[in-house]
Amino acid sequence: MAFYSFLEFYPQEVLAQSYHWGLKAVSNETELPINTFPVKCPYSIAQVLDGEFLPDIIDL
Repeated sequence: MAFYSFLEFYPQEVLAQSYHWGLKAVSNETELPINTFPVKCPYSIAQVLDGEFLPDIIDL
């Protein structure tokens, strides 16, 4: 049962880790400070996986 419990939160963990890596990459690419961008991914797992979801512009 604990294995399934782990799987329940796995997508959120992967999203958080990927977003963190993405922050580093975009900061390096744009030469903007990393604190220019939101610390946490502003989108839910459902939004990220929704092929028709179009995010609004984020006010940085």
